[in-house]
Amino acid sequence: MALYKRAGAQYFFALANHHDNFDNWDSQYQPWNSVAIGPKKDLIGGWARAARENGLRFGVSVHAAHAWTWYEPAQNFDGKLTKSDGQGLWWDGLDPQDLYAQNHTPSPGFEKRIPSRALELGQWRKPARQAYCDKFYNRTVDLINKYHRT
Repeated sequence: MALYKRAGAQYFFALANHHDNFDNWDSQYQPWNSVAIGPKKDLIGGWARAARENGLRFGVSVHAAHAWTWYEPAQNFDGKLTKSDGQGLWWDGLDPQDLYAQNHTPSPGFEKRIPSRALELGQWRKPARQAYCDKFYNRTVDLINKYHRT
């Protein structure tokens, strides 16, 4: 981070979650997070500390809102897995629907969708359920409350 600052940076942004729906902090609303599994570290907390210790403003980028439609092709593969499918496996106790959010009727034409063009094809995307939107909102507020500094 010191090298980054010496190169002229005035701020640093970290990816809090991508469209994969995995949170890179100790999310109280998403059990699929970097503290519970994977690196078992608060990645956002580490980046926030490093940025602030070097006098840089810190921000995050949140992309999980796209998981609702981005993962629709996974419905033909592991996107329909349930918590019981994980018994005895590395993800035992976790519900893949918390990650994939694919327990819904897919958008028309999802089989032919080119993921990189998902935003351009908004006219046929199926809107997310209210529960999905509420969870996304709660996750984002949790993130802001944990790392916001005035």
